[in-house]
Amino acid sequence: MKKEEWSEIAYELGKSGGFGSVADMLRAQAASGSPQEIRELFQYLKDYSCRLETEWRDEFVNLLNIPETYLPELEPESQWAVRLHYLIENGTRNEVAEFLREIGIADWSIPAEADFEEPNFDIYPLDEPDEKNEMPISKALRLGKDDIANMLNEIRESIFQKYRTEWQVLFGGSEGVGGKTEGGA
Repeated sequence: MKKEEWSEIAYELGKSGGFGSVADMLRAQAASGSPQEIRELFQYLKDYSCRLETEWRDEFVNLLNIPETYLPELEPESQWAVRLHYLIENGTRNEVAEFLREIGIADWSIPAEADFEEPNFDIYPLDEPDEKNEMPISKALRLGKDDIANMLNEIRESIFQKYRTEWQVLFGGSEGVGGKTEGGA
């Protein structure tokens, strides 16, 4: 395997969410690699593509025509968005709140050193669409669960505010990242 090509594959995956223009390069990598090397490539892409494994895992398996067992099991975190969407559809505000407490999202912060180029960034799983491309807050509003939508927006804003505060302490001034409010809740 040509490990010097891995960063190009990770870059394309990160940029587009798929393998697109590097699919042939990926197949060539796999053709010359052992199952262990394929797992190492998979782990490298997982670590450096800045994409959720669930976004590209199936495409990886299909492109390389390998058994799913070549890859490590999905981590529980990769299923948080699915669980959140399920709870919004079928659960109560308390059940959604309990799930969010379990994953510890209220304590999350984003280091100001991250220095995001864009004024907004996504917070997983709060900003992860479902299979129909519907966002959690929009789904809660559509289902008439305004209390859940408001709670999710409050959590998002709290995380953004922590970032803004840390950014201002480190870099001074009033700039920083502003939270976006989805769905007007």
